[in-house]
Amino acid sequence: MLTFRITITTVLLSVLSIIVFSGYKPAEKVSRYQAKELEIIVSLDEVQPGAITVKQVLALKQLNVKVANGGAQVARSFNILVMPKSGPSHFAKCVGNKFQSGAMDILRNCRPGDLILVSSIVLFGNAKYKTIVDPKWTVVADPK
Repeated sequence: MLTFRITITTVLLSVLSIIVFSGYKPAEKVSRYQAKELEIIVSLDEVQPGAITVKQVLALKQLNVKVANGGAQVARSFNILVMPKSGPSHFAKCVGNKFQSGAMDILRNCRPGDLILVSSIVLFGNAKYKTIVDPKWTVVADPK
């Protein structure tokens, strides 16, 4: 009889614990050094990825980085790659968010059909990020 009582008590306590604690989940461990990935949108001055005219390319001054949920970030450095429709590609590394003379030299030679890519963006605070739209532009002819 004693064994039967212990078994019933054990079963009842087991069922009760399943019912009471079924929604319980331990807190997720997050390191205080882990940062959430920022979702960013990259633009050349105010030109969003996509088509860019030769006139706009010649007037470029800086790379803008906006956080998707508002606010802005400043780039510490980035790479710019120009892939002409024919011929070798040109590459420049920029420090800060402004285009240096090396980058401006390769941008001055852009023609319709060329592709401009921005990569290896380093943000202040070493923030982790992912781009919402690929940072690439296709150079098109100026409207007449």
